[in-house]
Amino acid sequence: MTSANSPDSDGDGVFDPAEDSDGDRLSDRGEQRFGSLPGARDSDGDGIPDGKEDADGDGRSNAVEQDHRPVPAHLRPTLAAAPTDFSPYKSDCQATHGSAAVVTCSYGPADSPVDLVLMGDSHAMQLTAPIKTVAEENGWRLTTLVKKACPPVLGVHNRAQRWVDDGASCRTWRRAALDWLEARSPDHIIVAHSDAYAISTFDGQRIKGVHARAKAWRDGMKRTLSRMPRSAQVLVLGDIPYNRVNPVACLRKHPNNISKCVTSRRPLHKRTIENAIEAGAKARGARFRRFYSKVCSYDPCPIIHGDILVFRDRGHLTATFADRLTPTFRKMLTTIISPAPARRRN
Repeated sequence: MTSANSPDSDGDGVFDPAEDSDGDRLSDRGEQRFGSLPGARDSDGDGIPDGKEDADGDGRSNAVEQDHRPVPAHLRPTLAAAPTDFSPYKSDCQATHGSAAVVTCSYGPADSPVDLVLMGDSHAMQLTAPIKTVAEENGWRLTTLVKKACPPVLGVHNRAQRWVDDGASCRTWRRAALDWLEARSPDHIIVAHSDAYAISTFDGQRIKGVHARAKAWRDGMKRTLSRMPRSAQVLVLGDIPYNRVNPVACLRKHPNNISKCVTSRRPLHKRTIENAIEAGAKARGARFRRFYSKVCSYDPCPIIHGDILVFRDRGHLTATFADRLTPTFRKMLTTIISPAPARRRN
């Protein structure tokens, strides 16, 4: 049941028009467009799910055509502003290309009974705002530990780093960051990173094939977690969708047809790397949580929720949309992090 007084009636972080209430690949906006029922997968009872119907008989399913509409007039951020709509904590709170320095930023009371560290690459940095909001609401101390384009997974080397310093700074940063965690011994560690990197072996040979790549990520995650403080509770996050094209550049070319710029949703069983990372995390006793469906709430994945632009490039969220994930992280983190921790820091 939606509310006329709220764009997100159930408070889950997904705007009502972007919900897929019956799981038929059509958003509730799409159901309205094609005259189908948001509470029924097969509104006309013909055995074909609403998303697979072809209302206009052009050979393209309703799901594929559901976002054939113009860019909203009051899009936030605008297409011009989108490329720089990133976390306000980005510039001074991460190690940049070529740097192995352990750069941290902390928020919240220093004497908090809960010490929480967010570790990762730019995909961790883009989640700082919603996680920081939840931390502030609960009086937790949050520290970010981030290096750009450097997945914090031992043995997994981002091939793009070879053009910087052959990946040396990333490898050095990871070891230093793990040493920092051991010395800090926080109560909770959140690990977040992109899983879309082209990866290589230590000597720069590209790791090809889905099974070889999955093994590298799974084994690397196990190695990384084995280096983390035993006293810390670790949460590993799944990744967000990766777009086939840059949505911002594409929408500039196709301002009257959003559907030209969308990317099909990858079903869970085909998110091989994410599943491998989950296996590695669970093998070392860490928790694993996904929020993919909060970004890609129907299929193809929306690049605009309501009037909010989801992505600033192919693989990063706008800060405006990331803030919409606060309810998701509030539910996730307050379920995992006890309000009555066992120890208080000096």
